[in-house]
Amino acid sequence: MKTHPDQILPLPPPDEHHLRAAEGWLELGNPVEANEELERIQPTLRAHPGVLELRWQIYARAAQWDACLAIANALMKLSPHTPQPWLHRSYTMHEKANSYQFVGRLSDRHFLFSQ
Repeated sequence: MKTHPDQILPLPPPDEHHLRAAEGWLELGNPVEANEELERIQPTLRAHPGVLELRWQIYARAAQWDACLAIANALMKLSPHTPQPWLHRSYTMHEKANSYQFVGRLSDRHFLFSQ
């Protein structure tokens, strides 16, 4: 049986359980606990696409766009034939641009009012 080049193998137990628990924490609206659960995964397995995908979601909720970009780029290298990493990268770049524009606008306002 031939497998797709981007087919992701599941994590071994107990790391798969930590990943599922992290997903649960994130669904409950607790990204801090979700991230802590991901930290329980073996360090050698933290670059697994499923772990990176969830970490991207956690960082996106926190508007940590530089970290999101690094994760999206790593996912693109791991799974170049799947759309999700490309979508994450596009969304991240969009949000980073908006953040820089917002900071620029704040800087303009500060300049205007500081004179």
